[in-house]
Amino acid sequence: MTVGAVFVPEALVATGALFDRHMCATWLITFGVCILSALIPIVNAELVLLGAVALAPRRWAVPLALAATLGQMVGKVMIYYAGRGVLHLPGEWLARAAKKAEGMLTKREGMETTVYFISALTGFPPYYLIAIASGMVEFPLPRFIALGFVGRFIRFTVIALFPGLLQHWLHWHWSLARHWSGPPGM
Repeated sequence: MTVGAVFVPEALVATGALFDRHMCATWLITFGVCILSALIPIVNAELVLLGAVALAPRRWAVPLALAATLGQMVGKVMIYYAGRGVLHLPGEWLARAAKKAEGMLTKREGMETTVYFISALTGFPPYYLIAIASGMVEFPLPRFIALGFVGRFIRFTVIALFPGLLQHWLHWHWSLARHWSGPPGM
């Protein structure tokens, strides 16, 4: 079967592994809302991802983490360009905060890559401000995208897989507790 210009094996289409309409919609919504969350910090990408994962079969956890990562990086590239002066930053407080973040990136020579990656991975220092500051200090865009993608993908994959792992652990723990406590009624 050909979808657009891409050949897709019939077995994948027949099983619904790739083209479940509802899951594709969930993927696209996650992607879109994560672009928005990259631009407006009050929109929480992690909560959006957890909600999407809760609605999806377990096998969609990593593809949804990928959607969140791609959405975040599209938005963060826009934020990067705002730091370069190509786009306008709203608000005086944001410009002051970006100046402080710029100081963090330039404080120690050679540490900007580490600070940027840790921010993308953990969210501390705030990734929004570090993305603006990265543009301000003219951090190389390919490195910005690559490190940001890796950091965000690790972060979102852990978040997406956590509910399933917690459920599995609780089930195992509960089974063990029932086994060791003896038969009911003792």
